[in-house]
Amino acid sequence: MIALDEELGGPATIDAVSWQWASGGTFAAFGDLEIVLGHYDQDALGAVFDDNYLPGSDVMVYSEPYTELKVGADDWVTLDLETAFDYDGTDNLVMEVRWSSGSGSIYTYKWETGQDRCLRGDGPGSAHGTLLTQMCEFRIETSLALEQSTFGSIKAYLGSM
Repeated sequence: MIALDEELGGPATIDAVSWQWASGGTFAAFGDLEIVLGHYDQDALGAVFDDNYLPGSDVMVYSEPYTELKVGADDWVTLDLETAFDYDGTDNLVMEVRWSSGSGSIYTYKWETGQDRCLRGDGPGSAHGTLLTQMCEFRIETSLALEQSTFGSIKAYLGSM
């Protein structure tokens, strides 16, 4: 999947990713679930996974031998990343989710993007896939780079300038 830079709003450190589940299955288990994030300078994906990253920008941010997801309809399920990803704020963000085996089913809300922004693999370990114009509804979660402070202390600082 690819999120465009204008949709993301600037540089950020990404700590977690979430998907909003639609009605349907409420449980899924994945073997060898991995998530890779990276940068890309195009607005649409190509059919070969590795060609959809700027060279050296892809980072494995989540890798677990077994992951269970349980959720109710319309709930968001979040995976905390094992490695935070520093999004540069200028390129597009690519997210690749892969697994070797699984059971159960969960359905996400999707939206029509109008261009090839999702790539579904042809099977575990596949180097290429099928391009789709529909993309799962997802969100990224970031940590603020600002030092935590109360509104009162900020107001006092501005008043002393």
